Amino acid sequence: MQPRARVAWMRYAAAIVLVAGLSSSWLLYPAADNALNDEGGSDSAAAYRFDPADSKQALRNMELYGGQANVLAYELRTWVAGLWQGKSAALMVAGLSILVALGLLYSATHPPPAPPPGAGGRD
Repeated sequence: MQPRARVAWMRYAAAIVLVAGLSSSWLLYPAADNALNDEGGSDSAAAYRFDPADSKQALRNMELYGGQANVLAYELRTWVAGLWQGKSAALMVAGLSILVALGLLYSATHPPPAPPPGAGGRD
């Protein structure tokens, strides 16, 4: 493939990723508001939900058997899982689509370096 054709295809791919990601994020954001209400609760009820793993005794047992790294891994896992719920999921989709589109544009405008002369790989 010619370098100009490669750059054009990469730009088209970046535009498609950006449009698809931002439009899906635009569709997800208003729908995320009703997710809690469909479960029978209100938005304020979400603040009072209780997870037994967040109790002091459970966290102490996690630290006792797995160390502080186990507690940190649990907190990181619950934080990442929380990013994919509600309105933050729509923002994550938008952010990831922007990052992927920028990566495609970067790879289109910065081609890999040409091999040095005489390095054809045939010995």
